[in-house]
Amino acid sequence: MTKALLLLTFLFSLMIAGCASQAEAKKQMEELKKSYVSAPDEPDSVSPGNPVPPETDPPALPDDFDASRLSADGQKAYRVLLEAERHESRHVGIAGTLSHYVKNFDILLKEKEADAAFKSILKSGTIAGQLYALSGIYKTDRNFFNKALENYKNSDRTVTTVRGCLVGEDNVARVAQTFRPEI
Repeated sequence: MTKALLLLTFLFSLMIAGCASQAEAKKQMEELKKSYVSAPDEPDSVSPGNPVPPETDPPALPDDFDASRLSADGQKAYRVLLEAERHESRHVGIAGTLSHYVKNFDILLKEKEADAAFKSILKSGTIAGQLYALSGIYKTDRNFFNKALENYKNSDRTVTTVRGCLVGEDNVARVAQTFRPEI
């Protein structure tokens, strides 16, 4: 509960500093309270940006994916998500600009080969990339998503997150289970 209190205090200080409106700060504080009320403190060890395979093999992932089947923009978006260093909300920063990662997610989602690309990222991407891949697979193959999600529900790994203008670490299991399809 100590980390929850620190996060709430930090959020409140951001509101006072003008980084978040009072309404947005209250909304984010309520979300933090819900997610930390019964959660134990998270370990401080982190390895953001490093490729980490899922704890168990996901269901029937393709052996390889040929990114050249994507458009030029799709190939760039694929590489960005494959190597994602953090998991971000749709809008980030003081100005609430569209996240670089979400912009690339949107580009990849429009590709004909989006499903195969997301499944490849799920297999080979960084942990943040894998979370974006889960979001994409939710939209392209709901049955596969439900099976793949099982591999993340009990994870004790952490991921760097950016929610609005808040940067921190969160438990992968919590991020995966509080998945929002609209990222």
